[in-house]
Amino acid sequence: MKEIKKIFGVRSSLIGDMITALPILNILETKYPNSYKIWFIQKKCQHAAPLFINHPLIDKIIIGKLDDGLTREETQFKYSCDIVIDESPLVVDNEKWYNLRNHVDESILMAGFNPMECPDRVPSLTRWFDKDKNPRTVALWAFAGYGEASLRNPSIDWWGKACDILIRLGFKVVQLGLDSDPPIHTNIKRLKKMSFFEQIKFSLSCEFVIGTDSGSQWVLGAYGVPQIIVFTNWANNHWTNLDAFCPINKDNLQIKLFAFKSIDHITHQRFEEAVRLLSYKCTSFI
Repeated sequence: MKEIKKIFGVRSSLIGDMITALPILNILETKYPNSYKIWFIQKKCQHAAPLFINHPLIDKIIIGKLDDGLTREETQFKYSCDIVIDESPLVVDNEKWYNLRNHVDESILMAGFNPMECPDRVPSLTRWFDKDKNPRTVALWAFAGYGEASLRNPSIDWWGKACDILIRLGFKVVQLGLDSDPPIHTNIKRLKKMSFFEQIKFSLSCEFVIGTDSGSQWVLGAYGVPQIIVFTNWANNHWTNLDAFCPINKDNLQIKLFAFKSIDHITHQRFEEAVRLLSYKCTSFI
């Protein structure tokens, strides 16, 4: 019997990057059927580990002891594996790639593979836990980039008017994210002191979610949660292929709202139309 290959690596240090790297598992399974795939996660992202439980192509999850890099023991284990995928790779084309490829295709290239080797390039997560139901509730993830990426986020004033629309339409709005995120409206609920995983579980219980091009929305898209994504071309010299950073929804239950150079340029009329349309889709098809 042919020896089963042990494979280490892929992406490890950012939640969104780990989600965009999931299709690499499909390539590995095609190239090395029945291989033993080890999914390594840096310590700073250990709160994301429950997302990958029960994934059909992940055999073992290892949480690193460092926020970045590997210990000597981890390095030795890494190179004891038959195949090693760089868990902290460099981008292929610096500031050019997002004008040519989306985030998933770039992740595949960074791992050393050709995206065309992977016909299914849609990240997918398997829900292993029960979920509650919170009808007419919207989970709103207001900020991307751990509070340090203002170009990726709407202003608080924009969010406030968006919340006014949601409340007028009869939705209960709940703000999620970091405890340090500023409040965006005085008349909506704020969830605090909850783990990232618990916030994801809550979002799965809602009618739909709203967010930016953040790791949370990549996660929720991989679960197929109905979502509205508000985003802009915030990266340097990004003028073509404008949805390169936009999360992918595995069930196609997503409305994208884009505006050049500032999310605040998305009109609230467009936002309300998106809310009404997505709400209708949720009621009709889910």
